[in-house]
Amino acid sequence: MRLGHISDLQWGRLRDGRIASALAEDVNAQGCDAVVVTGDLTQRARVWQFREASAWLDMIEAPLVVVPGNHDVHAWWHRPDLRLRDPLRRYKRMITSDLMPHLEVAGLSVLGVNSAYGRTVKGGYCAPGVAERVRSYFAAQPPNQVKALAIHHPLTALQGLDGAIGGPAILDAAMESGVDVICCGHAHVSHVEWLSAGSERRLLVSLAGTALSNRWRAPQEGVNSWHLIKTGPSALEISVRRYDGVAGEFK
Repeated sequence: MRLGHISDLQWGRLRDGRIASALAEDVNAQGCDAVVVTGDLTQRARVWQFREASAWLDMIEAPLVVVPGNHDVHAWWHRPDLRLRDPLRRYKRMITSDLMPHLEVAGLSVLGVNSAYGRTVKGGYCAPGVAERVRSYFAAQPPNQVKALAIHHPLTALQGLDGAIGGPAILDAAMESGVDVICCGHAHVSHVEWLSAGSERRLLVSLAGTALSNRWRAPQEGVNSWHLIKTGPSALEISVRRYDGVAGEFK
């Protein structure tokens, strides 16, 4: 099983003119069975930014699961009415109207959930009922599947950022449902960490950095990356693919 994990494209703040095509070429070259994109496809939720992001997604050959991020909601200063009433209108029209997408391929089950809402500024929010959806979806999957949950905001505090409101309930549901890996973004830092529940259950958190933008954060200034998650003989393995600006390719 090969799962690509990409986050924080931030279309509108690309690092350079080559990086987008280099990323698509590298993802396709790795032979991913599926790819998850965990939000912030755009910088300011502009129509042209969604158009460019949608065209880039069409370049990915593997099946996709895409969820929105806080940068994909209408800005307060542009349309405050839509920010409160229908914050993801453009995302739903130009990317996907499914805010809880799922995907099943051989050896892998993926569920995406939304944590981007207009009433929060940067932080995430997990609505009531999401935890039950996590339980019901993964309970219906075959026991030998790798189970992955995709969300933009981390569910618990990571890399100096607070977890999403309602995140602990989702994390408990993921633990109870046998989720193997949670794919998230938002921090613009590439990080991998185990989370444990007692002595018998743990899951892996794949926190992907910004794949395309120049909105880097310490201590990874100048680093653009994505994660390739693979099954090994007895464990999950994550490779971090980083962009080489001189060569114009991910390695």
